[in-house]
Amino acid sequence: MKMDQGLAWMIASLVSMTGGTGFYYWALYMADEKNTAMIAAGSEPTPGPEHKAEDKPEKKPEQKQEPDQEHVQEPHNKDHPQAHPKAPGKINAALPAPWNYQGSTGPRYWNRLDPAYLDCGSVRGQSPIDLDNTKIDVKLKPLVFNYRDSNVVTTLRGQDLLATVSGNNFIEIEGDRYHLHSISIHTPSEHQLQSVPYELEIQLNHRSAAGDLAVVAVFVAAGDANQDLQLLLASLPRGDRDERELSGFPLIKLLPKKRTYFHYTGSQTTPPCTGNVAWYVFTTALEASSRDIERAVRLVINNSRPLQKAAGRGITRSNR
Repeated sequence: MKMDQGLAWMIASLVSMTGGTGFYYWALYMADEKNTAMIAAGSEPTPGPEHKAEDKPEKKPEQKQEPDQEHVQEPHNKDHPQAHPKAPGKINAALPAPWNYQGSTGPRYWNRLDPAYLDCGSVRGQSPIDLDNTKIDVKLKPLVFNYRDSNVVTTLRGQDLLATVSGNNFIEIEGDRYHLHSISIHTPSEHQLQSVPYELEIQLNHRSAAGDLAVVAVFVAAGDANQDLQLLLASLPRGDRDERELSGFPLIKLLPKKRTYFHYTGSQTTPPCTGNVAWYVFTTALEASSRDIERAVRLVINNSRPLQKAAGRGITRSNR
């Protein structure tokens, strides 16, 4: 049975005057029950006839409860590392994909990392190779070196140990000039001589005005101390992203006295593995103390691309 609130108050008042106390409280109960139901529904109950607007208790302002000090949440601000998570940056398609010498970014997967690296997966024309079954070509002329003392800045990016060279240094091959732009160091050697690697290989990277590439490679073997190599290896970076500068280094000292060489056409040994690179690998190795060689070995451990198939390419050797 439902009863209108106003009617309940009227009945309660009449019964009160006539002494019906029980019925009075029953009527009040019915009125309060409806008030409770209306409040639960989110509406205000209608004041009874004896409740004037001015009698309605004034609502007190809600007091803000101080949080427990043990559960205070730190405010979000720009200095808080988790306040505003940085949105993931967009990949710059113009930048080459990162690569390395081990794992999922190692040489086996280079051609899958970036469309620009497709040549790295080729089974023909790639470097390095095993320098075996070579024949002497009497038509090969000596390389003419025009090297001078220059500033050398060595940097390490992951396992890529590279040095940039200042100054006008170049070689002449068959009358064409190739300018030296950088030096790379690999340990152990990338090329092998009859399937045997050396401790180090220094590669002098050149480019002609027409954009043709020529690399002169020098093996380094453990042996007698070499003051110039000691100076270069002592100036190597100390870790990733480190950079060191060596002033006035005599580049000509990176060449052996006997300059006969192996020659073949290959590629760059790092991505993008560009082909049609003219390789000149000296038949005579430089020597350096084991202690000096160890500086490079500790720094990069292994930054050599595995041997590639010669695939019928002619490998020749000069006799002068």
